[in-house]
Amino acid sequence: RGVFTDFDKGDFLLEYRGDLISTEECERRQRTYRDDLKVFTFEFRFNGKFL
Repeated sequence: RGVFTDFDKGDFLLEYRGDLISTEECERRQRTYRDDLKVFTFEFRFNGKFL
């Protein structure tokens, strides 16, 4: 498992270490934690699809 690609010296690389959750779970967490300023949610899209 994993992702393989070519990259150039100086390219920015990162590793996402958060939870991968459904849209429904994201909405539930947003309702639960909306007043807590220490919690953020991110939705990633690629080619028009949520990841």
